[in-house]
Amino acid sequence: MQVITSDGIRFYDIDPSGQTDVSDSLQEIFDNLYSIGITALTLQFLPGIYYINKPLTLKFISIAIRGAAHGGVDIHGTNLASGTIFQLGKDCFPSCLTFFCASAPHSFPAGQSPWPYKTTRISVANINFVGYNNTDVDTQNGYSRFKDNEPNFRRFCWYPAADRYTDIELEGQRAITISQAKASEKPEMLSIDSCYFTDLYVGLDIANCDVSNIRHSWFGQMVYGIRYHGAGQCIMMNDNCFADLETAIQLNKACMSTLHNNTFAYISKCFILKNSSEININSNVVRNWHQATGTATCGAFLSAQQCKNLTVSSNTVLNALDSRTKTRTVDSEPNGRAFVDFDNCSNTIFIGNLLDTAQTEPVVKLTMCTNFTSYSNMILYGAGGMAYTIADKCQNIKLTDQQLN
Repeated sequence: MQVITSDGIRFYDIDPSGQTDVSDSLQEIFDNLYSIGITALTLQFLPGIYYINKPLTLKFISIAIRGAAHGGVDIHGTNLASGTIFQLGKDCFPSCLTFFCASAPHSFPAGQSPWPYKTTRISVANINFVGYNNTDVDTQNGYSRFKDNEPNFRRFCWYPAADRYTDIELEGQRAITISQAKASEKPEMLSIDSCYFTDLYVGLDIANCDVSNIRHSWFGQMVYGIRYHGAGQCIMMNDNCFADLETAIQLNKACMSTLHNNTFAYISKCFILKNSSEININSNVVRNWHQATGTATCGAFLSAQQCKNLTVSSNTVLNALDSRTKTRTVDSEPNGRAFVDFDNCSNTIFIGNLLDTAQTEPVVKLTMCTNFTSYSNMILYGAGGMAYTIADKCQNIKLTDQQLN
C-alpha cells in the first residue's frame, strides 16, 4: 500500500492474497499517521483481496482511498476476483470503514489558530466491498448467477439469513459509514466513484454529510444500497446500477439534490424520500420483470413523505408484477399501496414519465398533497387498476394531458 501525504510517500506491506486478516495492520497505520499530525492523505492499494475481519476507523480531515484496475464480483456469472477487493469477515461489523471528523492546526488561507471546527472529506474510488454472505447467497464458495444453463435469480434472498444477526441495526454489515457529527463538527464532502458493493446490509450508511457525489458504482444483493439518516445537501447520485436490493436509495432531510440517470433491476423500492426538499428525480430507468422476486411494495418506484419542491421527470419504468406485501422476498397478496406514493407533499411536478406496470391498484397515490401538477405521462396498469387516486385533504391538484390505458 502506498500512502501519499504532504511530507512524502510511504510504502507498507499489506497482504493482498485474501488469506490473512489485515485489519490490525491497517488500523495501526491509520492511528500512527494521525498521531504524528497527518491530516490529509491518499491510500493507494494494488489489485488483490484484502481480508478485513475487524471494523476500521479513520479520523482525517481529507482522505482518498484508491483501488487499482476495474473490479467486480459475480457479474454476468463469472464470479471472478478482479481489481482491489475489500473482503469483510464475519466479525467486521457494523462497518468496514467508519469515518470521523478531525481538527486542523490552523485555517487556510487566513491562518487562524487554533481552528475550533472539525471536518472530514472522503473520496473512495475503484474499491470492491464484499460482505460476509449477508444475504445467504453463497458468492464466496462459487455461487453464480447461473446454475447449469438456467438463470438462478430466484435464489436471491435480499434480507439477511434467519440466523445471521441478533440485532441487525447493531450488527448488520456496512461498507462505509460516516458517523454522527457532534457540535462544531461537519462531514463536508463524500465522493464515491466506480466502486462495487455486494452481500452487505447497507452499502453506504451516512449519518449526515454536506455534499455528496456518488457515481459510476454498482450496488447489488443488499437490503439498503444507500441510506442517509440526517441532513444532506447537494447530494448527486448519477450513473449508478442498483440490482437485487430491497431498498436502493433512502434519504432523510435532504435538499438541493439530483438523483438521475441511474438504472434499477430486481428492486423492491427505488427511492424513499422523507422530510426532503428541492429534489430532482429524472431520467432513471427501472426494469422489474416477471422473474423478479417480490419487486413491488409500498412506493416501489418512489415514496415521498413530507417533502416539498420535487420534480419527477422523464423516468422510464417497467414493473411486470403487481404490488405485494413482501416477506423475505416472498410474494403474497396485493398490499393496497401505490407504486408511486406522495404523502403530505407540496409543490410537486410529475412530468413525462412512462410507467408500464401490472398494478391492479392505483399507480400514483396522493395523500394530503398541495400544489401537484402532472402532465404528459403515460401510465399503464392491469385489470382493476387506475392511474391515480387522490385522497381527501389534497388541494390544487392538476392532472392534464395523460395517456392512460
